[in-house]
Amino acid sequence: MNEENSSDLEQRIKQLEERVAVLEKSQSATVVSPSRPSVQTIQKNEIPPVSKPAATPWQLPPKEQIDWEKRIAQDWLPKVFIFVLLFGVVWAFKAAVDSQLITEPLRVILGFTAAVVMLAFGEKQIHNQRRGLGLTLLGGAVAVLMLTTFAMHMLYGYVSVIPAFLLNILWIAGGLYLTYKHKTQTLGILVAVGGYLVPFLLESDQANVFMFSAYVLVLYLSLFVLSVRLKQRILFISSIALMHLTLGAYTALSALSADPAQLHFLLSVVGLVVLIQQLVVTGLLFNLNLFGGKALPLLFSNLGLTLLWSYAAFNSTVIQEEWGPSIRFANEAWTAYDWVLAGFLVIFMALTYLLLIKKDWLKLKVFSSISLFIATLLLLRVFEASNAELALLIESVVVYMIAIQINSRFQRFMSSVLLVISSWVIVLENLPLPAVFSVESLYFILLIAVLVIMYKLRKYKDEKQEEKTRNFSILALASGLIATLLIFQSALISTALDGYSSSTQSMGVSIGWGLFSIAAALYGIYSNKKKIRLFGIVWILVTLLKLVFVDFEFLSLGTRAILFIILGALGMLMSRLFYTAGGRKKLNA
Repeated sequence: MNEENSSDLEQRIKQLEERVAVLEKSQSATVVSPSRPSVQTIQKNEIPPVSKPAATPWQLPPKEQIDWEKRIAQDWLPKVFIFVLLFGVVWAFKAAVDSQLITEPLRVILGFTAAVVMLAFGEKQIHNQRRGLGLTLLGGAVAVLMLTTFAMHMLYGYVSVIPAFLLNILWIAGGLYLTYKHKTQTLGILVAVGGYLVPFLLESDQANVFMFSAYVLVLYLSLFVLSVRLKQRILFISSIALMHLTLGAYTALSALSADPAQLHFLLSVVGLVVLIQQLVVTGLLFNLNLFGGKALPLLFSNLGLTLLWSYAAFNSTVIQEEWGPSIRFANEAWTAYDWVLAGFLVIFMALTYLLLIKKDWLKLKVFSSISLFIATLLLLRVFEASNAELALLIESVVVYMIAIQINSRFQRFMSSVLLVISSWVIVLENLPLPAVFSVESLYFILLIAVLVIMYKLRKYKDEKQEEKTRNFSILALASGLIATLLIFQSALISTALDGYSSSTQSMGVSIGWGLFSIAAALYGIYSNKKKIRLFGIVWILVTLLKLVFVDFEFLSLGTRAILFIILGALGMLMSRLFYTAGGRKKLNA
């Protein structure tokens, strides 16, 4: 057995060896394919060429074709013909009423029945993929419910104001639910319009101002939250715009019949509602990135309207005149309106600081600009007229420093506006100078210092501004600085020579201009600034023209001789400066 087994094993080993040999031969043999290189070629590190795909030209994505048939038939036609249908129903209804076929109770029943049918039919159309027609029917149903309630309350007197008000709230809540359910902006806007019309569809008087204000605020907050949840920007804007329109219309109508005391009370309540609304908008836009930042500019317009309401509500008082009470607006500072401004300034500055920490540059520009706007209003309100320009002058520097940090065009523009206004007021209100050493002179010195600071900031710190705009602003600031220096110098000389004749004062101004041109030329030479050197040359010629065409006939012969000698000497001195060693070196550089 052992021998047989061993021979068997040997035969199997031989068979295996033969198979391994065959496999080794088959692996060593290479099959050369005409479409790819052989293994030996690859082993010799000869990399076969890689064929590159043919370059395809860049093409715009195909423009989406608008299916006008579908848009007109499914979207526009339902909206148009639902109104046609409603008009037909209204005329048929009127004809039946005129014929005394439909009694008042039956009219109310028919109105509610029609609304229910429209709701059911609208939901069915949406379920059957006819969304445009279905949404139009739902909006029409909400409108019919509100109109029927109006008729039941105002025309027929079946229900009092409270039940009618509660019914309208129910219809509005249902409309908001349908808006959220079907994610439709059109229905939301329609519900918003109807909701804000509700107060005008009720019999109300001044005693209902709290109910009116509370209703408007709750409706606004509901629409606002809904627009945010559904990310519907038009509904978001409409909720704010319609709220201000409703408050304005209600106030205007109340002013026709209310006495001043009642109107002032109404303004106070409405002002409080608007303040709450502003805080809600501010907080939401600060915390959320709504609509890609497109809603941020709405803060400006909404805040402007809020401040107008606040001014009417918190800066007014009722006074007793000879003919009776009337509303007057206060002119003194630190009324309730000023405290509102101060509160908003603190809030927006705090939010601006938080945005700076978060480096949210888009919101930072908006919130910092609003802070600037409020600060300007508050400065104008708090400071007296004689000091307001000083506050605006300092504010212009602060605003520009902020503009450099956040690279804001609006901030740069506002800084320039503040600087121009404050400079203009300082120059006009402080001339002529009462004395050489006076508060008015200090104002001019401060203005010159601010212009120098702004010039340095523009030229050496504001590197992110566009080059053309930057160069223009630098030139404008330099021109303004030179003009202010000349005006201040001329005013100082005229004030110092106040006890002398007008010819002596004119001679002093001309000599001062000549010295100024020498100083400008010296500064231009030794600072290597060609434009300033040219200004010095031009200004000495302007001084000469002033002497010839303005002062010449008013000066005596002796005064002319002295003045021309001094001016000629100054001109020769200026010319000599350009031939000194330092001057030649600067000019040749």
